[in-house]
Amino acid sequence: MKKNNRVIDKGNKIMLTHKQLVLRKFKKHKLARVSIVILLLLYTLCLGADFFAPYNGSTRYADYASMPPSKIHFFHNGKFVGPFVYGIQSERNMVTLAKEYVENTEQLYPIKFFVSGETYSFLGIKMSLRLFGVDPGGLICLFGTDSLGRDVYSRTLYGGRL
Repeated sequence: MKKNNRVIDKGNKIMLTHKQLVLRKFKKHKLARVSIVILLLLYTLCLGADFFAPYNGSTRYADYASMPPSKIHFFHNGKFVGPFVYGIQSERNMVTLAKEYVENTEQLYPIKFFVSGETYSFLGIKMSLRLFGVDPGGLICLFGTDSLGRDVYSRTLYGGRL
């Protein structure tokens, strides 16, 4: 029985509003709880894109256009080194004439956390702190690059703000 937007259960004498009923169902639904955590994480990443993205959304690396995602390695020559990426060299396949990217296993670029990167403005304060990055000369592109050589991961975070 409904009375003034409240549900009355005469047997248990419980009076719940519509909001309370929705919250009760939400708490029982495990997938909904997991989904809300994932959504909050994604919103946090997008709102803090300047910090969480290794590059600005418009930074171009023309020599690395349409590059596949960077492979993150932990072992070099059988020894644990920590997270790193190898240097990338572009080569032209003479059979297909396609540009291919090959890892140069002689160049190691450790992935560092809380590094200084390109400057950005956060609440009117100029900052350059990034969550992760590699030394100059190295390139880390978690989702690869687009046809103009821009990091797709960084652009995804910046695009999520819209």
